[in-house]
Amino acid sequence: MRQIRQMQEDEREEYSRLSSFAFQYTLTPEERAKRAATLMPSENWGCYGEDGLEAKLMLLPMEIYVGGRPLAMGGIAAVATWPEKRRGGRVADLLTHSLRVMKEQGQTISMLHPFKFEFYRRFGWEANTEYKKYELAPHQLPRFPAASGRIKRTVDLEVLAPVYEAYATRHNGMMVRTRKWWVEGVLARKNQGGLGAVYCDRDGRATGYMLYKVADSILTIQEWVALDGEAYRGLWNFVADHDSMLGSQGKVVLKMAHPADRLASLLKDPRISHETVPYSMARLVDAEAFLNGYAFRPGAAGELKLHIRDEQAPWNEGSYTVRTEEQGPGPKVRRGPIGGESAEGEGLSCGIGILTSMLLGYERPSFWYEHGLLTGDPSQLELLEAALPDGQPFLLDFF
Repeated sequence: MRQIRQMQEDEREEYSRLSSFAFQYTLTPEERAKRAATLMPSENWGCYGEDGLEAKLMLLPMEIYVGGRPLAMGGIAAVATWPEKRRGGRVADLLTHSLRVMKEQGQTISMLHPFKFEFYRRFGWEANTEYKKYELAPHQLPRFPAASGRIKRTVDLEVLAPVYEAYATRHNGMMVRTRKWWVEGVLARKNQGGLGAVYCDRDGRATGYMLYKVADSILTIQEWVALDGEAYRGLWNFVADHDSMLGSQGKVVLKMAHPADRLASLLKDPRISHETVPYSMARLVDAEAFLNGYAFRPGAAGELKLHIRDEQAPWNEGSYTVRTEEQGPGPKVRRGPIGGESAEGEGLSCGIGILTSMLLGYERPSFWYEHGLLTGDPSQLELLEAALPDGQPFLLDFF
């Protein structure tokens, strides 16, 4: 008989052992004890059978920005199963249980970093962010006209955090960073004691920064944030000033740029090495609550009829009538059973993952409509296209 429950205080070591095995890292007894001590029972859930712990995951209480406003989000992480217990539905049970927990906790959306996109699509999660990765040889680095501001080398959070927050509010999916996350998740883990450079404009205001390190003739930029073109160019000029350190065989690696970044268009030779990397997945936990708090584009007035399928979270199944002219949080949604108040042919139909993708801005409705994953009335498609804000989601963090 399977049981899903939270980790108990005396089970920390067991959870730590499963993680180190599943994610293939080795810890000394001291390191394992130290890591186990950081685990919080309220965030760790396990699937138990006759052999004890068989599978587990972490459910992290987080916030992300959607439409410029912070929103409670449940982060799924550290999903692991012992090999002999795989393919038995244990992770499926944990994910389904987590959806109920998140709904009870008021987390209307969930995100995760998948080991395999196909696997989590079966449970309603859909791709929601990607990033560009650049590699440039020293001779390919841009040289812009001198900016009017200056570079300040620092990792002072009093300087970095406001710049990040101003940038994060512009992009759906960006994390609301606590000071603890900054210290442990960004400076200690992501930047690993590396350097920081801040661009300050002529008035001394910080408008961009990068976290980076230089080793073995490689300058690696772990995090890049620029609020405007001046900061963007000023930071690249600073990077180019490292050319003598890199030598002819060195390179610059920008690990995560926004997917809409157009660096190549600013270069003399745009033939640089770059790739687009799918990154995270998201799914609505409580579709009605999310839609009621969603900021549709001002001026796109109308009544949307959305017929939503969600096998894992049946409370989301139904036909939604949404008034797009209502702005900000507040009642704008009327929900009923599918086929109840209006026939499906009168609106648009899709699964919960496709709805999530559209509302966060990862893919436009016309894309899913063209490929048959969003179906229904063409006039409703036009209204949905007009009502959804522009802009691609982004995420700089890993959890």
